[in-house]
Amino acid sequence: MYDEVKDKESKLIAQVRLQRQRQLYKDFNKAGKLRSTSVNNHVYGYGRSKANKEVWATKKAQKKAN
Repeated sequence: MYDEVKDKESKLIAQVRLQRQRQLYKDFNKAGKLRSTSVNNHVYGYGRSKANKEVWATKKAQKKAN
């Protein structure tokens, strides 16, 4: 969605929020001794393929910056 409108700042904010949400969910389940499921922290339209593209783009950008 953010790629289509070329809004990199909002995209980064959404990614950070998602990571934080996943970490909080993981901590919550650990504290309650519950089994975590990924169903509760998915974002519509952001699947494995798109995530892999983002990871490699980030790694490439970091490598270029160093």
